[in-house]
Amino acid sequence: MNMRLKWALLAGVAAVGASAGFAAQAQDASPRGAQIEEVIVTAQKREERLQDVPIAVSAYSAQAIEQFGFENALEVAAQTPNFRVGGLAGSTASITPWLNIRGIQFTDVSFVNDPSVALYVDEVYQGSTGAGVQQMFDVERVEVLKGPQGSLFGRNSSSGLVQYVTKKPTSTFEASAAATYGQYDKRGVEGVVSGPITEQLRGRLAGKWLANDGYRENPRTGADNFGKTNTKAVRGTLQFDAAEDFMLTASAHYAEGDNTFTGRDYRGTRVPGNTGVRCPNPQDVWEGRCSTRLNFINTSDDPRTTYSIREVPASYVARGANFRADLKLGSIDIVSISGIENWKSYLIQDTGFGPLSFNNVTSDFLLHTKNWSQELRASGANGPVNWVLGAYYYEDKRRNYSNIYDWWAMISPTPIVPSAVSQGRWSGVDTTSAALYGHMEAELVEGWTLSIGGRYSNEHRDMVLQRFWANCGYLLCTPTLNGTGKGKFSNFSGDITLRWKPTDNLMTYAKFARGFKSGGWNPASANPALAGPADPEIVDSWETGLKADWLDRRLRTNVAFFYNKFDGFQSTLVQIVNGASVSNFVNAGKAKIYGSEWEITAIPVENLELRGGVGTLYAKMTEVSQGGLGILPGNHLPNAPAFNANGSARYTFPLGDAGKLSLQGEFTNTSRLFFTIDNDPYRTMRGYTLYNARLMWDSEDGKYNAQLSVENIANKRYATGAFQTASFDVMYFEYGLPRWWTFKVGAKF
Repeated sequence: MNMRLKWALLAGVAAVGASAGFAAQAQDASPRGAQIEEVIVTAQKREERLQDVPIAVSAYSAQAIEQFGFENALEVAAQTPNFRVGGLAGSTASITPWLNIRGIQFTDVSFVNDPSVALYVDEVYQGSTGAGVQQMFDVERVEVLKGPQGSLFGRNSSSGLVQYVTKKPTSTFEASAAATYGQYDKRGVEGVVSGPITEQLRGRLAGKWLANDGYRENPRTGADNFGKTNTKAVRGTLQFDAAEDFMLTASAHYAEGDNTFTGRDYRGTRVPGNTGVRCPNPQDVWEGRCSTRLNFINTSDDPRTTYSIREVPASYVARGANFRADLKLGSIDIVSISGIENWKSYLIQDTGFGPLSFNNVTSDFLLHTKNWSQELRASGANGPVNWVLGAYYYEDKRRNYSNIYDWWAMISPTPIVPSAVSQGRWSGVDTTSAALYGHMEAELVEGWTLSIGGRYSNEHRDMVLQRFWANCGYLLCTPTLNGTGKGKFSNFSGDITLRWKPTDNLMTYAKFARGFKSGGWNPASANPALAGPADPEIVDSWETGLKADWLDRRLRTNVAFFYNKFDGFQSTLVQIVNGASVSNFVNAGKAKIYGSEWEITAIPVENLELRGGVGTLYAKMTEVSQGGLGILPGNHLPNAPAFNANGSARYTFPLGDAGKLSLQGEFTNTSRLFFTIDNDPYRTMRGYTLYNARLMWDSEDGKYNAQLSVENIANKRYATGAFQTASFDVMYFEYGLPRWWTFKVGAKF
């Protein structure tokens, strides 16, 4: 999509909003028909209409989640402006997702640090974002809050957060079941049962199993299980009315995945016939016009092809529980939320393809995160004033045990020179965090509301394990490094917002907010001087927005503009130094970020619903605090495209007694982006567009449903990440999913 078309689209969005404003005078006279769904969110720790909240929020109800077929955060991001997901071994491998909102993300290959985008499930912070992503089933809604959320949510939400709200037990019996079958032998079942157990006790049990036989194949070896999955998840929830104004809720969940590495797209970086010289045009690498040093050229344009050799594991086990108490004392609501999470995963990333490559370095990661949290808050409303006061405590322990080795050199029948030395690394960081916070909202005069919030945080982050083995794996020799360190960080963050709501259908706001993320460590470094701690991240954000419903709620326009000053940007940069991979964890410097988000929903005629979203983003470094790493003023932040857009159109055909049939089309578009902060031109992705289509049927009584979907209709080859080998021999790209059809049937009882 060229720049002229992009700005034309923005102009069209603005024109729609402007024309709707003129039409608003007549909206009371318009005939009442189908209306846009009203979504309730808890972005300010209380239930409110999405259109009343002075925060840029993209929210998806249970109905929207079903209509879009969301199964993970990556699919949510595809329909959300300025929200992206990346990750080691590809963003489709949700063991290690990196969430990015408005151009800010933390890329961590040690897996012992916190993200810049927080993930919550039922208001419980997820120490490992992978753990939360696994729970995308039986969800009431998904909320994506953009911009710093330091006052009410606190830690590590300096650029925003994602929150899943799961469905709760019902007072009447209900049950549902669904079965799935699709391409690559995709198959799955899920079910829910909910209802009263006694007069005061209600329960809900939900489970899901999903598997496939792999979707990538090595044409030379015939191995075809790359990307194979076998995942199971279950969640049980109990609610007990202990008294008229006292309710207890307990929930426990378990999930596991026995998956296989997705495989990578390997592209040579050398000039064919002159392999001592690197290809000068990075696009020639992506297009398959360059070779490896061993004269192999990969010309495939099929996203289902990989030249990875080994079908290695990418597995996880997640378990946790939370307990909530709601007590009402007159006009005051008291809430206590306790949560515990335990996450283990094992991932091998294979960077070689045997005899075709000069480099066959493999990294394996055994990760373990344990965390628990306690929040206690009181809230109330006194006339025109709403207020919240709270306290929060959090602990976690994170461990990462990893190896790096050249597996082909170890098993080759003929002596060859290993492309990198073998290394072993143990990393560990313990965190304790405590905070006090408050938020007040008061109506100054009719229609004008002022809100002020603040939070004081105190964190201790201690590196308790830093061991490094050179030229051998761990347990095979004495470590050459055995280090520890302590870090303490404190901060006061907050926000102030002025909201004007002249009518029930129109709201505009202006906001300033400060976000904070504590410092971190780089235990993966072989140099104690480079282990840290890094300084905290601070984001100062100015935002203004407009939310409006027009034409008897048949047109909705939500727009936000923002400007961020980003100080202390934490970044992990893996570079090649003297033929070896070196991990640098630095405060890269300061950045300037500004942009906008435009979201429109319309029902122009009966049975037709249109959705559209546009994100614009300028995210560049302005000052550099760490020289010599290729980080320069003017560099783009990683995974931060200047333009992104999404949209959908759904038309419903009434079938009388046979129910209704809906046809839905979707697209997502992104402009060129860089995967690393040094803006390595070989680790970029040019702009691309993906298309999906769905055919959905619902019975007249709503008890039965079916959906046929095809995602990535054009079978587009695109990358969600890129890395290079120590010898600069090969660039390997993490592919997104290929074309994939799925059929799903369901029933409600």
